[in-house]
Amino acid sequence: MKGLVGRDRLTLAALASVAVPMATLTLPITTFIPEHYARVVGLDLAVIGATFMFVRLFDIAIDQVLGLMMDRTATRWGRFKPWLAGGTPLVMIGAGMLFFPKPGYSATYLAVALIITYIGYSLVILSQLGLAAGLSNEYEGRSRVFSWWQAGTTAGLVLAMTTASFAGGKGIDASFAVHSMGIIVIVLTPIGTALALRFIPDGTTRSTNQKIGGQLYLQLICRSATARLLGLELLLGLAVGIASASAILFCLAVKHLSVSQYSFTVLWYFIVAIVSAPLCAALARRMQKHRALMAAAVGYAMFPVIQANSPPGTITMMLVASTLGGFAFTAASMLPRAMVADISDEVLLETGIDSTGILYALLTGVYKVGQAVAIGVVFTSLDLIGYDVSAGRENAQSALMGLTIVYGVVPAALASISMVLMIGYPLTAARHAHIREALRR
Repeated sequence: MKGLVGRDRLTLAALASVAVPMATLTLPITTFIPEHYARVVGLDLAVIGATFMFVRLFDIAIDQVLGLMMDRTATRWGRFKPWLAGGTPLVMIGAGMLFFPKPGYSATYLAVALIITYIGYSLVILSQLGLAAGLSNEYEGRSRVFSWWQAGTTAGLVLAMTTASFAGGKGIDASFAVHSMGIIVIVLTPIGTALALRFIPDGTTRSTNQKIGGQLYLQLICRSATARLLGLELLLGLAVGIASASAILFCLAVKHLSVSQYSFTVLWYFIVAIVSAPLCAALARRMQKHRALMAAAVGYAMFPVIQANSPPGTITMMLVASTLGGFAFTAASMLPRAMVADISDEVLLETGIDSTGILYALLTGVYKVGQAVAIGVVFTSLDLIGYDVSAGRENAQSALMGLTIVYGVVPAALASISMVLMIGYPLTAARHAHIREALRR
């Protein structure tokens, strides 16, 4: 796929259409749902954090099973499309439960809703990524493919934040925003799936009659390129998860922003992310993917530090930081997924095994580990330092300082460490060109 014209653009637009509701689903799960269950349902912060963490860890194990099963699937509809179709109703059912709880519901209800939602999400996102990886075999072409995926992902995040911003600006109860985001997910998920099934090709061209077990997992994880990329994804997932889970609390209590001001800064963050997707693809072509990813990690490290040092009550510096963070978010999201497809080619050449599904399961799995641990760490830490959600800016100074450290310092340190992992990354453009030529021969 050298050019993005005609049917190619329709194919990539169909790919992006699946990403929109999946992103609209993930943002409130890490940002609005925990606070909603504390405020409306009445669950304890520590209970919410523990529930999210343990269910997320279960979800990560399921991802590995699903990736393995996808790699061994061969049907007349292709390898990934049946799984995409199967995951769609689970997402709709899970979202219906998760976004519409009633006061007094237990942690068990939250856990069941999360399990159904996460399984459905994993089916949809893993199959979508598998389809995306097959749309181009070229090093640069994959950056373009995943820039469309990233644009759809960010559009879904913007849609979620626009909904929250509208509710805050109109003075509507915060529950309205949560319910509205749930409706968006339920409506757009089947539409995106239908477009993907219709317009994205899914030809199973590689052998799926292969023995895949624990030894292959160990070999994949121990590869230099895979280990580095998984380490980066784990650290960035932890950094993003900590920042996301504590952002609304930090901005309202420490920076004295209104809900509408906070929503606008996040909305701007994602608008920048959409606009910068083609720029990130161009940067990856000029610098190579791993170097562009290093630049993104540095940018993400600076983002929460700038916000933590911005003057209270104003959003000027918050918007400056959001501009930097939006660009970094796009690069850090799309480039690892494009790089996984390159690793899959290298593994195929050396072992004869197509491990696309497993590799994407590992990537999404470690990211989920970071986010699962992040939510548990944030809410458990805030509970330990005595932070009271209902008190907001009236919390003790020690609690507010602890919140600032959680939001501004910890994510920056994690992002900085992730950047170091890309130094000396072995799977360069030249190496991938050699791999593709060997596979053609």
